[in-house]
Amino acid sequence: RKPRTFRPGLSPVTASARPLRLSSVPLDAAPRALESQSSTTIWILEEKGLFPERLAGQPQVLVTLFGEESVADSLQLAHFLRSAGLRVDLFPEPGKYGRQFKYADQRGIRFALLLGPREKELGIVVLKDLTTGAQEELAREDCPDRIREKLGEGVRRE
Repeated sequence: RKPRTFRPGLSPVTASARPLRLSSVPLDAAPRALESQSSTTIWILEEKGLFPERLAGQPQVLVTLFGEESVADSLQLAHFLRSAGLRVDLFPEPGKYGRQFKYADQRGIRFALLLGPREKELGIVVLKDLTTGAQEELAREDCPDRIREKLGEGVRRE
């Protein structure tokens, strides 16, 4: 049997030419399916030298991924912040915070939002300033305004 190889136009994950259809993916597996597709796309762009060194509209905040159980919560938080007008990066896979902070530092992201089991249980988010190391606990709905204050943009009024 011939091993599967990557060919342009085919997904290296599935080796099929069909695009991922989220309607065919169980709801609890959707974040994982999206993660594999987006990380594959980024990998291909980086390998071809087509991924820009610095993106226009540099992310202002990194939403961390504590573990598999927090993927959905982190995705929701990232979506909430984006809908509030912030530029948000979501760490591509669950892992240790140190690795995620290094990722943010390499990309020039000043703030990280931590959302682990403790924070979920208390109904809060921890905002960490990666330049000073200071962190504070916030209600989820207060995050956009607090991040804007810290960035010096002021609070956006509706």
